[in-house]
Formats: sequence, C-alpha cells, structure tokens
Amino acid sequence: MVANKSLIQARYALALLRIAKTSERDAALSLLGGLVGDRPLPGVNRELADLHRDAIAAFAGVIDVLQTGSNVAVSPWNAALNATNRWLGMAEQGGEP
Repeated sequence: MVANKSLIQARYALALLRIAKTSERDAALSLLGGLVGDRPLPGVNRELADLHRDAIAAFAGVIDVLQTGSNVAVSPWNAALNATNRWLGMAEQGGEP
C-alpha cells in the first residue's frame, strides 16, 4: 500500500516537473517548492525512499538555479527529470530494486 502511494507521488512529481519546466520562473518556483516538501512516506523501503530523496535534491537544484540565475554545466532540469524517472521506475516495480 505504501509503495502504491509512492508511485502516485512519483507520477505527480513528474507531471508537476514537466509543467514547471514550461512555466514562467515564478510559477516554476512555486511548483518546485511544493515538490521539495513532499517527503518519502513512513514505511517505504530504503531504496525507494533514497530515490525519492534524490529527486527532492534535484528539485532543490533547479530551484537554486532559478533563484540565482547561475550557469551550470549540466541542466538541472535534466537531472531532476532523470532522478524522478529513476524513482518512478522503482515505484512502478512495487518499490523493489
């Protein structure tokens, strides 16, 4: 049941991330800010929770770039999408590696 909720969280995060990427800066910051606060649920296995936290860290990286306007070698959007897709992939497998 908890893994199913994590799947819903991951799908939601991916959808919001895609919307944020095409949004204006302030809207993107608002959407990403909500994702950063969406922590792994209690009872989720460690690997799935780690992937969720990796995605949160990637969302925070996008926020940092949007707020500071800094230039980075790797697109933070791509890093966030990749981290979210890894999390979603494991969640789709029922949370099992």
